[in-house]
Amino acid sequence: SEDTTYTYSYIKKEPEPAPEEKKSSAPLLVKMTGRSDLEIRKSHAVFDSGFPKKSPVTRYVRGVYKDGHAWSSGSNDSGVLSSFIGCNCMIVIPAGTMKVDPGERVEVILL
Repeated sequence: SEDTTYTYSYIKKEPEPAPEEKKSSAPLLVKMTGRSDLEIRKSHAVFDSGFPKKSPVTRYVRGVYKDGHAWSSGSNDSGVLSSFIGCNCMIVIPAGTMKVDPGERVEVILL
């Protein structure tokens, strides 16, 4: 009977770069498309509808932005695509937020 010896090698995984070191793909997209307007546009708004849920992680709520005000565009359940109709922004709910009351200021990402 033959003696079989198994050897194992481990692939050394390079550590993930710190968040500030990660490269963005936006410069590549700008170069490929010849466009210069691909920057993320952010603003602040009064959140008219509020958001009653606790947010242990950062949430991006589909919404509508107009004249310095923002409101939810409908259900924000992950499978409800109809709330994208008329959506022109993502309302940022920071991690650790207990709830956002109507009338509070929030950051919005304009689409």
